[in-house]
Amino acid sequence: MGANLVSALAEQLAGWGRTVEVLDPSELRTELARIGAELVAAYGPGPADTQAQSVRED
Repeated sequence: MGANLVSALAEQLAGWGRTVEVLDPSELRTELARIGAELVAAYGPGPADTQAQSVRED
């Protein structure tokens, strides 16, 4: 599978979130993991968010 096709397919599948599981090819799984890591880095909880969450849970 070509790199451009893998990237395009991963971008489409990423929108499905946890409702889809990619078993093969491994290149597609790797690209989805890369996209996920980018999203977590950009939108995941930072130190301030984690602290605020623990205060709300108490």
